[in-house]
Amino acid sequence: MTRRCVSGIVPAAPACLFSFASCSSDSSSVRAIIRPARARHIAEWIQNPFYRTAVCGSDFGLSTRLLRARTMTLNELMTKIIVEAMAERLKPLGFRKNKLAFVRDNGDTLSVVALQKSDVSNANFIRATINIGVYSKVLAAKLGDPPKTTSPWSCHYQQRIGMLLPIREDSWWEVTSLSQAETVGNDIAQCIVQFGLPKLDRMSSTAALVEEWRAGRGTDIGERARERYLSLLGG
Repeated sequence: MTRRCVSGIVPAAPACLFSFASCSSDSSSVRAIIRPARARHIAEWIQNPFYRTAVCGSDFGLSTRLLRARTMTLNELMTKIIVEAMAERLKPLGFRKNKLAFVRDNGDTLSVVALQKSDVSNANFIRATINIGVYSKVLAAKLGDPPKTTSPWSCHYQQRIGMLLPIREDSWWEVTSLSQAETVGNDIAQCIVQFGLPKLDRMSSTAALVEEWRAGRGTDIGERARERYLSLLGG
């Protein structure tokens, strides 16, 4: 299922995030003409000499050009906005950022929240979803596995955010502009906080994982893996 916004969860997007037709590469000028919600992003790109940016556009049709050493794609800019929206909600709750993932240390487990971009995404388009996971340090030690803590695919419990939403369907967001990335970023962040984190909080210990597997839940890892994990953990 493709999602653009979860109705009733986030407010409507502002009429226009950017109020300019053109701008110079002076960061103070950018702060003066770009609305505060996104000023910090543009100012950061412009202040970095390696990715000095010239941004032009108006309304929802925005184009970006990155000058100097390389070109940053619209995909990269939109991803940055989405990830920063996630960071604003997750970092105060103890998560630390690593690329597109956020990790929280619970003691004997790690909670992971990660943005996944589909293979159909390209330089100007993003199709993305959220994966959550729980990594048991206790189980990893019994398995003899080296620590792998920044990817949901290395977690012993894994779940797509869509399966935790009321619709219970695999859900993806599509983004084609910076202004849409703002809306989608807020929507994703709210879905994580409202539906993803309560599940992660309930699964924040190895004992909770064992209880989940004993009840026959958390089977996204596969039945064989579930039985092996329970055997190793005395479940």
